[in-house]
Amino acid sequence: MLSIKGLSFSYEDGERIFDDLSLSMDEGERILILSPPGSGKTTLSKILSGALGEDDGELSGYSFSIDGDDVLSLCDSRRSAFVARVSQDSSELFVFPTLWDEVAFPMAARKVPYDEIRMKADEIIGYYDLGKLSESSVMELSGGEMRRLSLASADALSSKLYIYDESFDELSKGYRERVKEIIGEKKYAIVLASRFLECFEGFFDKMYTISRGRLSLLSSVPKYSLSFQHAEIEEEHELRVENLSFSLSHESSSFHSALELRVPSFSLKSGRIKLLTGENGSGKSTFSKLLVGLYQESTGTFSLDGVRIGSKDRKRRISYLMQDPFPSLYLPRVRDELESVSSDNERIEEAMAVFSLKGDEYVSTLSFGKAKMLQSAIYYLLRRPFVILDEPDVALSYADVEKVVDAFLSTGAGILLITHDENIKKMGYEGYTISDGVLS
Repeated sequence: MLSIKGLSFSYEDGERIFDDLSLSMDEGERILILSPPGSGKTTLSKILSGALGEDDGELSGYSFSIDGDDVLSLCDSRRSAFVARVSQDSSELFVFPTLWDEVAFPMAARKVPYDEIRMKADEIIGYYDLGKLSESSVMELSGGEMRRLSLASADALSSKLYIYDESFDELSKGYRERVKEIIGEKKYAIVLASRFLECFEGFFDKMYTISRGRLSLLSSVPKYSLSFQHAEIEEEHELRVENLSFSLSHESSSFHSALELRVPSFSLKSGRIKLLTGENGSGKSTFSKLLVGLYQESTGTFSLDGVRIGSKDRKRRISYLMQDPFPSLYLPRVRDELESVSSDNERIEEAMAVFSLKGDEYVSTLSFGKAKMLQSAIYYLLRRPFVILDEPDVALSYADVEKVVDAFLSTGAGILLITHDENIKKMGYEGYTISDGVLS
């Protein structure tokens, strides 16, 4: 039996997040907490795992027990044996030089014999198809590979309660099913999500939302019908790529072959949406970085309206909204970030309204989803003719995905939308797939 009673929490700025929140779970139970970005899902996961405490705000004297043990009385090293958190920011907790070290460390910290560590780490890494990357630097992994590593590292903890914070995002369909298998084996499992995915159907014993600082039981989840609003195009442009080739090696690993990418032909026009799909690690983000000039191609040409353009010009014409928004945000407040790209106060106010942002909010306190909305607002103000949205659905509700896509369409931008989301794929947009190193 898992029991949480009387949890109340406010951040230092006085914002009340939870007010006498309670939850009970039976052994083997799987629950889903479905709630919009910024509603407190990640805050809850951090409090329960011990990553957030009284120094971060006002946390009342609540109770938290698992199988009769008082979790709150445990030191950090003992608490991980009871609660494991898979962060929505896959890179948040990575500190070791290689993937294998990240998976092995939780066991080493518990003084598990080395032979057992080696066997179990290899088993977990293999389950998530990361064996060829085991000696690679974490910084060289794709977003989906990082997600799988965070899941593998949590599995190595052998905890009682597992909290999965937006952990199905960035994963292709096959890996989502694999994660469901793992969750089904856990003693207690809580999944946090901003939108209801197709793979959630029939999987959970109970579903909740966060309302007025408490958990409210959901009897059903309404299906959301996605639609994007296309605007009339004032000035049409076309971006083309021909005969592109590129090779990217994992320099930190002598055991992993280079990623080879070939693009015979690619085009994107103003006001149009094209999808880019493919398995985790297939090269979708790599292609995006080639488009915006962050990587240098081996061969190939890029042209805009029939005129060849180099990497410097592409950086000015193409916006790239990466999977993780935080590395591109470096100023204290939301308004500071927006003012760094525009001096037009009227347009800044419009952007904050469109993306549901508050100017005086500190960037460091934003949820992952809110940070993605801020990143979107910054590039919306730049009004570039082409936009790459790399997994825009991560940590966002479908309503927020619509806000982001519609905002860029309203500017006449051509959008390359990278996604694993089945509901977005079903919308019928033309697109490209990367398979076996070839974009077609």
